Amino acid sequence: MVDLKALRQNPEVYQEAIRLKGVDLDLKALLLLDREVQDLKKRLQEVQTERNQVAKRVPKAPPEEKEALIARGKALGEEAKRLEEALREKEARLQNLLLQVPLPPWPGAPVGGEEANREIKRVGSPPAFPFPPLDHVASWRRTAGGSPGSARYREAAPTP
Repeated sequence: MVDLKALRQNPEVYQEAIRLKGVDLDLKALLLLDREVQDLKKRLQEVQTERNQVAKRVPKAPPEEKEALIARGKALGEEAKRLEEALREKEARLQNLLLQVPLPPWPGAPVGGEEANREIKRVGSPPAFPFPPLDHVASWRRTAGGSPGSARYREAAPTP
């Protein structure tokens, strides 16, 4: 996942990474959602601060003001709950979008798919086998006699 602070400071770098890697992502919408999350956090902090100030004034307040202060405290508590729910939902959406943002590629990396890759250096030579090599599943099936329906296959990969 990318650093949100770096993303805020250099969105053009990440926009280019999105373009180069072919990711379908609206970076402007992500940054707008980030701004909304920041604003919600700020508003929630203000509401909690005011609620704490009201709670401190209640014991010292004259009896005729206590009811109004208690009602204000309850209203602020309900607003704080509403803001926390909205904040959780928006933070979850923001996290989901952040996971989709690709890291900027190394400047020397070729652009494109497998065909754009080039071999820089080769150490040794690939081994030559007198038989066709098998992947690990095919090899296990051949030596252990396992197939997806067999008891040995189920024992090898227990699931909860």
